[in-house]
Amino acid sequence: MLQPMPFIVASPRSGTMLLGVMLGAHPDMAISPKTGFFPGLAEACTTAADPHAAFVAALTDPKVAPAWRDWHIAEADVRRVIDTVRPFDLSDAIRALYGLLAQRMGKPRYGDRTPRNLLAMTAIADILPEAHFIHIIRDGRAQFLSARKAGWGAADPAMGARGWVRAVRQGQRTGRTLPHYLEIRYEDLVLSTEHELRRLCHFLDLPWHPAMLDYTGHAAERLAERHDTAGFSADARKSLHRNVLHAPMASRIDAWRAELSEEDVRRFDAEAGDLLRELGHPVSGDADWDIGLARYAEPRHGMAFATP
Repeated sequence: MLQPMPFIVASPRSGTMLLGVMLGAHPDMAISPKTGFFPGLAEACTTAADPHAAFVAALTDPKVAPAWRDWHIAEADVRRVIDTVRPFDLSDAIRALYGLLAQRMGKPRYGDRTPRNLLAMTAIADILPEAHFIHIIRDGRAQFLSARKAGWGAADPAMGARGWVRAVRQGQRTGRTLPHYLEIRYEDLVLSTEHELRRLCHFLDLPWHPAMLDYTGHAAERLAERHDTAGFSADARKSLHRNVLHAPMASRIDAWRAELSEEDVRRFDAEAGDLLRELGHPVSGDADWDIGLARYAEPRHGMAFATP
């Protein structure tokens, strides 16, 4: 029987890196760098006369997998392992690929951390029935601010709000059609870290290990492996995730209150207020607006939707 394979997904800048290094600090679990090759890898192999060659070509194509070099696996090793999958089977080829990553890290199990896979969950589940999706959801105003600072997010708060709502809603709708789907609030992960990680281990049939709480050394190793990609230097990519080198910072949860203007918050909330309220976040103009960070003192774990 195949063991659960975690796929950490989200709207970008929602905490997938934090959750990925926490899970990857487990002695049994190797978590991949950002991939981006779903569903392009499947499309390339489906139409190819030589799917073995097409698999390797797509995997190492910067247009399909721009961060492939972060895996630190030689192309010759990929070719060697994929060539043993005969007759070619895409599911087994992908398992063999992630198996190489797990082997490099000296671990028996593997998973993936790619935010954009939020939009490819159905396709992934069709290829890998063992896929277990973990959708991490962050307060949209914090996500908007983080993405804008990173340089690729919307500058306009109303546009950012609509994009956040669209991505989260689509992920939730798709997730509820899948056999293995779990939602985690970023705020709960920061403030109730062990509780959320134990819940995640249960979902993945993974024994609890306290190394997940002491993840900063593992995070440093993973960041050190980053290469330049189109448009981003290795140093810039490392800088984007420098906060994972420290323990979770509760102060960042509500930082958007000080860093966004009142007008930006008002415009964001006008577009995203319904979803923010559903997720337990205060919305400008509501009676509980001034509660702020205290709102998260007792995380409401029952909001997460999960199936065994």
